[in-house]
Amino acid sequence: MAPLVSSIVAVAFAALVLAVPATAAKPVTVKLKDSFFSPSHVTISRGGSVRFVWAGELTHNLLGPGIPGRLEDPATRRRPFIRVFRHRGRVLFTCSIHPGMDMTVRVR
Repeated sequence: MAPLVSSIVAVAFAALVLAVPATAAKPVTVKLKDSFFSPSHVTISRGGSVRFVWAGELTHNLLGPGIPGRLEDPATRRRPFIRVFRHRGRVLFTCSIHPGMDMTVRVR
């Protein structure tokens, strides 16, 4: 009977370990600086996130998939925006105020 109880305990423990979600990685921070993103390219794992932070003196907006409308400065300047990426691929973000100001997130 003892081997059966040990087996049940082992299976229950394994199920508990598998049910606990892994801790999420810290978001990668991308700054919207004076007419450029810093960094302009990041690579993250699926399920990872990017934290967009307004920096510098110029006004910016943030456009891209999964962005709720236009995130525009100065209202958002004090609040970072965090976007979680659930699908693999490349995602482009841009500031339409500054031509050529864009950045790419590669999700693997």
